Amino acid sequence: DENSCKSLADELSKGSSLLGGNKDRPISLVNNAGVAYDLPWFPTPWPPEAAAKTLDANLYGAERLTRTLLPHLLESNDGRVIYVSSGGGRNNMKRMSNDCRNQLLHEDLKWDDIRKLAGTFTAEYEVAAKKALTAEDDENQQLPFLSSSGLWLQSYGFSKACLGSYATIIAKNYPSLISVACSPGFIATDMSKTYAKYDQLLSVDEGGKFVAWLATRNREGMKSGVFYTPDKKIVSFVAD
Repeated sequence: DENSCKSLADELSKGSSLLGGNKDRPISLVNNAGVAYDLPWFPTPWPPEAAAKTLDANLYGAERLTRTLLPHLLESNDGRVIYVSSGGGRNNMKRMSNDCRNQLLHEDLKWDDIRKLAGTFTAEYEVAAKKALTAEDDENQQLPFLSSSGLWLQSYGFSKACLGSYATIIAKNYPSLISVACSPGFIATDMSKTYAKYDQLLSVDEGGKFVAWLATRNREGMKSGVFYTPDKKIVSFVAD
């Protein structure tokens, strides 16, 4: 939250630079925190508070931490921000309306634009989820579905779609930084433990190696403001 980020900033301001006097030292921030209350295999009805809780951790938390550490990242000649996203974000982007998708992909997108769209999403999700609680036997009332404003009402995927768009904002506003979104693959974590094929998923170490590669590989050849897949390829922010 804001208080913990402020405390971190205060602690960092008391010490010496993270660079130790060496501006060529790479500094990478990996935003990997995430929660999920409405993954596709989770039973419905999904809780009305899922959207607010998911966005607070997956999107707003990443923005708060980036904002807090940005001055330190900019001190380095090789500052990087890695936003750990998901294929679910690309799928959510595909399922939303053209108008909503174009908003998130617009070259002049601002953080306030994302916040506004996320506010609309949260309001629509809460209304739909409350209706679903009283209509458990009606599959047509259960999430996810396309809202009246054109948003695909599944909060985990939406939070990751927005996270990718935020990565592009950082890339544009701070061209000295490398800012990318990525999917480490389908990883076996507590979040995915109820998935039917859990034993076939990648290990945490396997996913971590890919993220570490993004955070430490030679800067030459890296692109900013893009989405990397586990095979180290750059793909669209929208699923095929």
